[in-house]
Amino acid sequence: MKNGKFQATVYIGRDSDGKQLRKYITADTERECKAKARKLETEIDEGVFVNIENKKVGKYLDEWLELQKNSIAPSTYLLYKGYIRAHYKPAFGDIKMSKLNELHIQKFKNDKLQELAVNTVRKLLFVLRKALQDGMKNKNPARDIEVPQKEKTRFRLLTDDEFNIIHKEAKKNIFDECIILLAAWGGLRRGEIFALKPNDLYLKDNFIRVDEARSISENGYIDKDPKSENGFRDVVIPKYLSDLLSRYIKQKGEIPDRLFDVRPDHYTHRFATLKDRTSLKGEDMVFQDLRHYQASWLYKNGMPDQYSAERLGHDIITMKKIYQHLDKSIKIENDKKVIEMFK
Repeated sequence: MKNGKFQATVYIGRDSDGKQLRKYITADTERECKAKARKLETEIDEGVFVNIENKKVGKYLDEWLELQKNSIAPSTYLLYKGYIRAHYKPAFGDIKMSKLNELHIQKFKNDKLQELAVNTVRKLLFVLRKALQDGMKNKNPARDIEVPQKEKTRFRLLTDDEFNIIHKEAKKNIFDECIILLAAWGGLRRGEIFALKPNDLYLKDNFIRVDEARSISENGYIDKDPKSENGFRDVVIPKYLSDLLSRYIKQKGEIPDRLFDVRPDHYTHRFATLKDRTSLKGEDMVFQDLRHYQASWLYKNGMPDQYSAERLGHDIITMKKIYQHLDKSIKIENDKKVIEMFK
């Protein structure tokens, strides 16, 4: 070139109209220029080169998400869409892909740690890393960013007294009592409870078949298969709960399409209101804790881990994580049993 530098032209493909696309490489020496050109040609041959350098990060992430739409769960798609809109775009949506670097990602991480829980920041970084990896391959600026250590999962184990307080309040409305006992006595997840249909109930035989879960999507809540094979199961319930569900259906006057026709997230707020009507007002307690109550109840009553895992739709590893958080009184009792066994 006139300025003494060297330039190579590499053909990188064609656009949607069939027009050839070129990428120009400039270097101080002919040798360096040829080396860069060969490296680019190798990336093209190996299928790891993506021509997105002039595309803005926000536009790229939108396009990336649409390509993922048919391969991820609707709730995951909605979650990623929220990440892009609320977090990635405000941080670096207008930056060109070629200008995005590790400093941008590190600043993003530091800023988010100031305002969000550590586990949320971890998820944001993992999704961002995956999205950029699909487009930038080995040039991914998020690849070497250290992800913060995971915080311990929150477990709130209800005592029998606390559960009895909640149950007493729930008895004032058969709708609430059915839902709360399905979680606390049946161990069903929130989404599984609100997906139940009359043909899932085998009340004469005192069991429920779980084969669907209500899940949020772009078009509202939908019924979908459980997240794993462990989720498909038959759950034995006490006769009290079978009779309660029978009375609930009779009171409705007709067999409904879905037992509890309310959005799962709406019931989360309803449960919080119910709890606040009791002496437990102000306690850090959520609907999911009822399911943990069933897990701890099974443990305290000597149920084998495998049975408990199958009943709750878990795997053994998850069950053991829950058991790690059992309250001290249970540990003390078990310590006494061990001492007696040695005697």
